[in-house]
Amino acid sequence: MKKTIMLTFTSILLLNCRDNKNISEQEKKQIISELNNIKILDQKYAGIPPADLKEKYGPRKAWEIFMKQRDSVALLNQGKIKSLYQKYGYLGYKQVGEIASGDFCIVIKHADNDLEFQQHMLEALKKEIEKGNADKANYAMLEDRVNVNLNKPQRFGSQVIYNGDGQAIPK
Repeated sequence: MKKTIMLTFTSILLLNCRDNKNISEQEKKQIISELNNIKILDQKYAGIPPADLKEKYGPRKAWEIFMKQRDSVALLNQGKIKSLYQKYGYLGYKQVGEIASGDFCIVIKHADNDLEFQQHMLEALKKEIEKGNADKANYAMLEDRVNVNLNKPQRFGSQVIYNGDGQAIPK
C-alpha cells in the first residue's frame, strides 16, 4: 500500500514538472492523427449502446455489454493520453491546433476511474488557458466532471447520465 502511494505521489510530481516540448511537424501530424483515432473510438462509447446491440441482446444486456466495452476502451485511451502527456506536455492549440487539442481533452474528461489524473489535468488545463493555449469550455466540462466524481455540485451543469431509455438527465 505504501509503495502504491509513493509511486502515485512520485508520478504526480513528475507530471507536475512537465513543460510543453517543441514538436516537429512530422510528430505533430502523427500526434494529430493519433488523437483523432482516440477521439473516434472514445465517442463510439460515449453515449448509448447502438441499436443493433439492443436488438441482439435486449436493452438491459446491451447496456451491460456496452459498459464493459466502454471501460476497456477508456483504459486503453487513457494510457495513450498519459503517454502523450508525459512525452509532450499538455497538447494545446500551439502544439496540435484547436481540434486535436479538444480531442486530447475528451479522454481526460472520460477518465472517471482515475480522479487524480483528472484533477492534475484540470490544473494543467487551467495553466494552458492562462497562456491562451486551451479552450475554456473544456475546462468547464472537466471541472464539472471532477466535481461530480467528488460528489460535489456542478458549477456549469455540463454532465449528464443516460437512463434506460437513452434519455440524458443531469448528474
